[in-house]
Amino acid sequence: YEGYYYQIKRKLNYNKMKDASKLFIGTHDFRNFVSGYRDDYISTIYSISFKKRRDLIKITFVGKGFYRYMVRHLVGALVDVGKDKISKDVIREMLEKTDEFKSLSVAPADGLYLKKINYEKKDKFTKNI
Repeated sequence: YEGYYYQIKRKLNYNKMKDASKLFIGTHDFRNFVSGYRDDYISTIYSISFKKRRDLIKITFVGKGFYRYMVRHLVGALVDVGKDKISKDVIREMLEKTDEFKSLSVAPADGLYLKKINYEKKDKFTKNI
């Protein structure tokens, strides 16, 4: 499965990962979870779901938009929590204190799949009230 899955050679604390992922839900400044400079780091994550089957964990992110390497940074942070390298408080701090740059693990592209893109189509007769 090399290249098709992100393979981690140690057991992860699945429940801690799921709990920590809740911090990413909502609209945040993801500056500490993005690679490269941009004018804006604000994005919205609507949901993060987990499915586990034997030793395989599938994490699905649904959001308004994802920046360069953002999902890889988010997964890396969750894996760091799962390995007990950091607590979820570190993630909370990284979301709140965007003026202090911190870096956690970055997951490789192995096992990263873009599943679906939805585009909002605005009707030319729709008015903002």
